[in-house]
Parts: sequence; C-alpha cells; structure tokens
Amino acid sequence: MISPETYQQILSDSMDFCTNVRKIDPKESLDFIMSDGYLQSQAEFYQSVLFKLGLDPEGKKILEIGSGYGFFMVYAIAKLGWNLHGVEPGENEFSGRYEIGQDILTQNNINKERLTKATGENTHLPPGSFDIIVTHDVLEHVSDPEGVLFECARLLTPGGVLIAGMPNYRWIYEGHYNMPWFPFFSKSFAKKYVSLAGRDKSYIDSLHFLNPKMVKSIVRRISGIEVCFPLEHGGYGVMMKKVQAYLECAEQRKRGGLKLWLIRIIKALGSVKITEMGFLAWARTTGIYHEMHLVFKKNLKIGEGL
Repeated sequence: MISPETYQQILSDSMDFCTNVRKIDPKESLDFIMSDGYLQSQAEFYQSVLFKLGLDPEGKKILEIGSGYGFFMVYAIAKLGWNLHGVEPGENEFSGRYEIGQDILTQNNINKERLTKATGENTHLPPGSFDIIVTHDVLEHVSDPEGVLFECARLLTPGGVLIAGMPNYRWIYEGHYNMPWFPFFSKSFAKKYVSLAGRDKSYIDSLHFLNPKMVKSIVRRISGIEVCFPLEHGGYGVMMKKVQAYLECAEQRKRGGLKLWLIRIIKALGSVKITEMGFLAWARTTGIYHEMHLVFKKNLKIGEGL
C-alpha cells in the first residue's frame, strides 16, 4: 500500500503521539490502522448501514471527512470500487497528513486530486455534491463538531446519508490515551488523571468529550434531516471486529503478554449471543457504550431514532 520511505515518514510523524499520549510502539499502532482487518471493520459497518437503508454504494459519490493518511480511501477505492473522495485539513495537530495522503494515493495509482485540503467545517465544496458521507473518529478532534455536521447536511444530495462514528465519553476506556476512563470526567480532572499516568495532558485540549446527550442536542438543530438509527446502532459488531483485527495484528507480530490474553477473553465472551444482547440492553438503558454511530438522511422527517 505504501513505500518504505512513506512508512518511515508516518512512523516519525506519529512518534510523539504514540510515545507521550498513547504509550504504544508506533509501528504496532501503524500496522493496526493499516491492516485489512481494521479497514474492513469500518467498511463493513458502512455497508451494513447502507444495506439496511436500501442503498447500494456502487455508483454513488461518497465523501470521507477526515481522511488522515488516506488508508481507508485506498482500501475503499481499490478493493471496494467506491467513488470515494476525501477531505483532510493537514494543519496543526494533523500537519503533514494531507501531503502524505496525496503521496499514498499516487503510490496506489489513485488520482491525488480526490483528496481535498480543507476542514470539515468548511470544505469549500458545492452544496448537494455527495450521495453518502462517512467519517470515523474525527468529530472529537475538529474545532466545531456542530459546524461539521451542518456542513455534511449541506453537502448531501436530497436523500443522501451521513454515517459518522465517534467515541462516546460515557465509556470506561479512552482510546487516544489507551487508558481506563471514568464516564463523567471533566477536562480539568482528566488532565490531572493522565498526568499521574505520565501522559501528555495538553492533548486533552484537542479533544471534545462527546456523549449521546451532546450529539442529540446538535442534531436537533439541523433542519431537514431524519436520524435513521439509535446512536448505539452497530457498536457491538464494530467493537468485536476491531478486537479480531487487533488480535490478528498481534499474532503476526508474535506478541504475547497479559493484555493480549485479556483481549482474547473479551473476544471469546463477545462471541456468545447473550453477551451481545446484554451489551445492547445496557447501552440503551445507560448510554454508556464505547462508540456512537450517527446516521441521518437529508430532507426527510426529523427526529426519531436518537
């Protein structure tokens, strides 16, 4: 997918985050997010949502908000045949990613012009340009999550669909810091907590602690859309697919240790149907689950499903 030189460039680019925030080997992190299993987990969720809505991505014009290095763009275009375009700001926290993303597209014989340098709040793209918009683990990083969702509604064609995945800060684990979490942390308390663990507390300032209540409040202010599913829709399946992808990467790297055994136990428990039913019941009742999935259609009746 990428040249050795680009691989090393990304490792260097992610070194500070992996060392001071996530406390993980940059190579392990990069191999995971580049893996077919991880990328497939995203694609399968998008496809499952579109299938439930009676939509076929073939022939549709699709936009990814926050394409990063372009790994999913390459996967979706080369392996799924999607007509996918991307937006990446490539500045501040994400400096250099746009340029690397264009290089990776070129290395995979994909027109680099498919990736636009812009923010999710202001893409500068024409209204009604896309049939489908997807975004994953992006809204917690942007300057204005509400602005991004309003921009998505503007960019969609009538009947177009947004599929957005984002972490739920009512969950018991924080993925960026790779740490156990408390569901009602304030930012000031979170900074003290991560500092005690030897992590860079300044990264907290780049995150929005999104939760179901906040997302519902934003969506109610967007006119002319219909929310299609509850926010917890599909979360369990995606989580288990990511667990499987992580295990596959760990096995390829011949990793061992207690953490890996705990993840294997989670995978085994997760394969039991009653575990899934219990998780979904808990999620609906408490709002405490790991990932929110916002799905809405443009120009349909507002409102139900949240």
